[in-house]
Amino acid sequence: MRTTLPAPMHPSADWSQAPLARTWRTFSLLCWSTGLILAWLHPLPGIAFGMLGWWAQCKASPAAHGADAPWPPRRVQRVEAG
Repeated sequence: MRTTLPAPMHPSADWSQAPLARTWRTFSLLCWSTGLILAWLHPLPGIAFGMLGWWAQCKASPAAHGADAPWPPRRVQRVEAG
């Protein structure tokens, strides 16, 4: 029995654009809220989640941080099936 393969991604579909930014913003919000809740129980995990949320927010909007971002710009390489 032959299984059907998922449809290939459209060539212009790129995870370095809006969908990835939305994912980073969602992760940032999750980390910020978890850090805020944990800050009442114990400050160390709250600080760790706060820093993780800050990092994710910076990853969500690299254009806002420009050249002073602490990581290199993301480069996406496409692999063509051949």
